Amino acid sequence: MKIRHKGLRALHERDDRSQLPASLVPRLRSILFRLQEATHPGSADAPGFRLLNPPPLGELIRESMDEVGWHVVQTAACRRWERGTLSRLLNGKAGVSANTALALEALGWSTADHWMRMQASYELAAARRARGWREDIRVNDAVPR
Repeated sequence: MKIRHKGLRALHERDDRSQLPASLVPRLRSILFRLQEATHPGSADAPGFRLLNPPPLGELIRESMDEVGWHVVQTAACRRWERGTLSRLLNGKAGVSANTALALEALGWSTADHWMRMQASYELAAARRARGWREDIRVNDAVPR
């Protein structure tokens, strides 16, 4: 994992906290651990981490399809989906519904709960971006005095 920030790199490589605010070190350790263990961008997300650009779930589904060597037609036929429905999902034009999450779970591609949490995270991040939300803005800074 390549880390450009000197303080974060020192924390990750040598457990050197001297260049970081002490109050942030526990959370940063948790985030760095999660990033180190992630198998793809979406798996690094967790409640409280607030990724502003989580990957569209279609990308993750496409990776799963590639791993088993399936194409759109094969995957759609296996799940009895319309080819166009799967294509919209893969291209980010549609999200994962509860029924889709259950179908993906039936394929052994994670749990339905996991897919629904990732879909909710994706939609929340899109809403935050649309409102101009930034991690560095605190609630007190945004409230007029």
